[in-house]
Amino acid sequence: MKASKKRFRIGAQSDPVEFVSWLLNTLHADLKTSKKNMSIIYECFQGELEVVKEIPNTRINETSKMPFLMLGLDLPPPPLFKDVMEKNIIPQ
Repeated sequence: MKASKKRFRIGAQSDPVEFVSWLLNTLHADLKTSKKNMSIIYECFQGELEVVKEIPNTRINETSKMPFLMLGLDLPPPPLFKDVMEKNIIPQ
């Protein structure tokens, strides 16, 4: 609670995504080395997203890579899973 300057309080509900983001960034800032601004946090948790842009009417694709610590994904609406008869919804 002290480290977050009372942003996250014990016993009070808050956004878990915001907390994980704050925790990873704080740990990274405290543990980073001088070379390339890297830390054990980035080595363990950082991912890389490859984005492929297709240019219409050509066979050329532009590829770029973007680093991330947290990746948000949209989930399809429920039910995600049904049984073989497609009547019973399988718990998620």
